[in-house]
Amino acid sequence: MQENTAGMKIIKAFVKEDDAARGFDEINTKTVNSYKRTIFISNIYLPFVQVMRIVGTLLILSYGTVLSSSWRYQPRLLAAFLEYQFSYFTPLTDILTAYDQYQSGMSALERIFDLLDTKAEVKDAKTGKAVILDTIKDVKFEKRHFRL
Repeated sequence: MQENTAGMKIIKAFVKEDDAARGFDEINTKTVNSYKRTIFISNIYLPFVQVMRIVGTLLILSYGTVLSSSWRYQPRLLAAFLEYQFSYFTPLTDILTAYDQYQSGMSALERIFDLLDTKAEVKDAKTGKAVILDTIKDVKFEKRHFRL
């Protein structure tokens, strides 16, 4: 969008509004599909990890209360197991969050590669010479006054 807005005068000068709109629609569709895929994956895996975390907490609490009620284990051991369980699931949650950012970065990187792969429409002259321009040989200032 930024490219089309910045180059609007050129797009209008060469009557390329339809081409610019089609190009924008294609890029926008790719970006939206990439974000949809990211959201879909995030909406499946993140709740699954959270449910597994809750189930693990419930199992530890239920089994831990049975063991601590028989005085075989102390309550601080139960607290340690809960902390280990939280420490186990935190990296999984972080990986899923990083995956969302990774997908966003990959869609931006795809756009950068598209720009790098774009062929130039205007080619440089094949001759190794500079362009010869007619120069003005005489400049006359008649009846002009310069003041500060």
